[in-house]
Amino acid sequence: MTCFSQLNRRLDIQKPQRVSDGMGGSNVSWLLLDTVWASLKPRHSVEKFDAEKVTAKTTHTIIIRYRNDLLPDMRFVLGARVFEIVSIINVKEQNTWLECVCVEKVL
Repeated sequence: MTCFSQLNRRLDIQKPQRVSDGMGGSNVSWLLLDTVWASLKPRHSVEKFDAEKVTAKTTHTIIIRYRNDLLPDMRFVLGARVFEIVSIINVKEQNTWLECVCVEKVL
């Protein structure tokens, strides 16, 4: 189980906000929701050759203290790195820790 000393990264939590583009569509901008201490652990990485280029997909587990406002459409940011949330697990249903499976987005 995670202990507080393993929360050694400061990650921003961002939530999406849809903004009208004035032509009937919308664009997504990201708003800072909070900055939290987290544990960041790589899980799995896959590289594949597609359309004459190599693409990589890396998943991570991010663990933070429990909060009730985190949703799967949000993301974590660490400097220039972006981690899109795939799933959120309330560990042991004890409202103590959240374990988030995330995919690192290559910008």
